[in-house]
Amino acid sequence: EERAEWNHKIGNLVLITGHKDSSLGRHDYREKKEIHFEKNINSFPNSLRVLKQYGCWTPKELADNHSKVLNKIYEHYGISTTKCV
Repeated sequence: EERAEWNHKIGNLVLITGHKDSSLGRHDYREKKEIHFEKNINSFPNSLRVLKQYGCWTPKELADNHSKVLNKIYEHYGISTTKCV
């Protein structure tokens, strides 16, 4: 259930090209991370941040990354995160 909950959230998104993604297969996060750095696969800046910062990819890490990505989006587009009462 937890996996299904996080599967399609922005916090789970780590961008690499489609070709590179398919070459990594359906391996575990740690294996993909090792392969990524061994093969020097080109990534987007946020993806490199994720791969350098997180040693594993559990719901705790997903929630943390989700919050960071949303805050960056809000900041970039000038979206206020305060709620109207």
